[in-house]
Amino acid sequence: MKIKLYIKSYYISYLNNFMYQLQKFLTNNLKVTKTQVFLPIKCEKYTILRSPHADKKARDQFERKVHKRLVILQIPGETQKTILYLKKMFNALVTIAIGIEFKIQYINSNTK
Repeated sequence: MKIKLYIKSYYISYLNNFMYQLQKFLTNNLKVTKTQVFLPIKCEKYTILRSPHADKKARDQFERKVHKRLVILQIPGETQKTILYLKKMFNALVTIAIGIEFKIQYINSNTK
């Protein structure tokens, strides 16, 4: 069974902390093969007029970066109990500034 986790955050420190906790949990509790892929950072830039009536050249600029990771977990065996355990664990580890998207893919041993 293969589980793909897309993890997003606006704060790189929260994302790194979550990845550390995830690695610690997986090595202590489950025998899982983990692959981590660093996805590109999405940067959104905004320019806002300070005063739309008085001075058109006075502007403020802001940017927002979205840091993303893709984690692929290879779990030997296909048990529903393992999936429920992982979802419960992810809900416990998630902080306010982290978003997780699950994609579960079942691979049959007959198909190649």
